[in-house]
Order: sequence, then C-alpha cells, then structure tokens
Amino acid sequence: MQTITLKINDNIFDKFQWLLNHFSNNEISIVNDIDTTKFSKNDFDYISVEKLNQLKSISSDYKDGNKDDFEEYNLWYINWYLIRKLSSLFKKEI
Repeated sequence: MQTITLKINDNIFDKFQWLLNHFSNNEISIVNDIDTTKFSKNDFDYISVEKLNQLKSISSDYKDGNKDDFEEYNLWYINWYLIRKLSSLFKKEI
C-alpha cells in the first residue's frame, strides 16, 4: 500500500473525509502518525512545545487579572495617528 500526505483545505475536509469513508479498510486507511523526520519545520504551521506553554501561561496570567506586564492601546488613537502620518506623506492636511 502506498502512503501519501495531503493538506486538505478546511472548507472541503468534511467532504473529503466522507469520500474516504466509502472505501473499505483493506482499500484505504487513515494513518494518524506521520513520520515527521522526512519533513522540515517549514512544511508545518509549527510552534514549539516550549513556546506553546509560554503562550498558555501568558494567557492564563491575563485572564487571572495579572495585567502588569501588558500594555493596552486605544485603537482610536492609533488609527488617528496612522491617518495623520499617512496624510503627511501625501502632503494633505486632515
């Protein structure tokens, strides 16, 4: 039996899975384990376990109210600032 790796668009994944389910187990099987040694990290949307744990910790801290290390921005001001900068590039006063 040949093994292939496919990237399936989320929009059609259910249809694709439906199609596969219409084959018998001796005709086709879904292999969950992928031999990642044959791929580079660029082949995947990759994040290390260490970084994932760090993001979970940051998220938990924020949800628990520990916001000392976070900066909150007023989007209205940022938009106004960007518009002013862009208008100065085109020499138009707003």
